[in-house]
Order: sequence, then structure tokens, then C-alpha cells
Amino acid sequence: MALLVLILLVGVPLIELWVMIEVGSEIGGLAVVALSLLTAGIGLALIRMQGLSILNDLAAQNATGLVPQGQLGRALVHGFFLLVAGFMLAFPGFITDALGALLLVPPVRLMLGKLGFTAFVAKMMAERRSNAAGHGYSPSNPQGRTTIILDGEIVLNDEEPPQTPGSAANSQNKTDRHDPPDSA
Repeated sequence: MALLVLILLVGVPLIELWVMIEVGSEIGGLAVVALSLLTAGIGLALIRMQGLSILNDLAAQNATGLVPQGQLGRALVHGFFLLVAGFMLAFPGFITDALGALLLVPPVRLMLGKLGFTAFVAKMMAERRSNAAGHGYSPSNPQGRTTIILDGEIVLNDEEPPQTPGSAANSQNKTDRHDPPDSA
């Protein structure tokens, strides 16, 4: 996971820079900067409009007291991917702008949401099965070990431990006791 984050943090800007240099050599540096700012502005304006539309629809449904089945989940998926699209469009570059523009299309957002939800449910089911078996990796048990908790009581005195029934020592009547020394 850390390697993926490192690749994204280093690789994406390098690829974006390379594409901007290539496009800049064809149309000019000032045109690349202007085009990048223009796509960011248009994309952010579209996100604002779509985001407000989703919020208004939810508010109208909430005012009537009827939220259709699955509508809240769809609104959350749309909102999440609009947030991701906003970051991609705000990031200067043509590749991230293209991916951000792709996320502005509602069917694409729903498809990605369904794929992500399906993968999440599959992962949770696999984790539940491995935990039910008593072994396997889970975030709360990263080594895959079974944890056993013993409930007990600690008694701090010098008394001899109780004998099992039928033992020879138990048949004797013991009257001598070893009391701990006074701490005065």
C-alpha cells in the first residue's frame, strides 16, 4: 500500500509534467498554462453545480419524508466521486483533468461505486470467514494469532494451595497457618 502511494505521489506528477512539456512544445507554454487553468475552472464549476443538485434533491426528498430505497447510497457515491473529481480537476495537468472529467459523468460514478462496494463487501466477507475460523489475518489481529483471555484472581498470601480431593495431605487436619509478617 505504501508503495502504491509513493508511485502515485511521484509518478503522477512526473507523467503530468512530461505530457505538459510535450503539449507545450506543440502549442506553446502560455497556451498550456491557460488551458490547464481553463479546464480546472470549468471542471470545478461543473462539480459545484452537480454537487448542489445532489444536495437539493436530497433536501427535497427529506422534506417530504420519503427517501426512495437506495437513493441515499447513490447520493453518497455521487458526492464521494465528485469530491475525487474536484481534486483531480484542481490538480494541474491534462491526465488528471481527463480522469476528473470522466468522473463528472453520473453513470461512470455509479459504476465505480458498485465496483468499489462489491470489492468492499467481498473483503469484509473473507475477513469474517477467516475470523470465524479462529485464525487468519484481520486488522485487529495482524499476526493471524488466536487471542485467549483467561479470567483469574491473584491471591497474595503464603497459604498452601488447596489440595485435590482424596489426596493424602488433604486428609490431615492442618491447624498451623503461615500469616504474613506485620508491616508495622
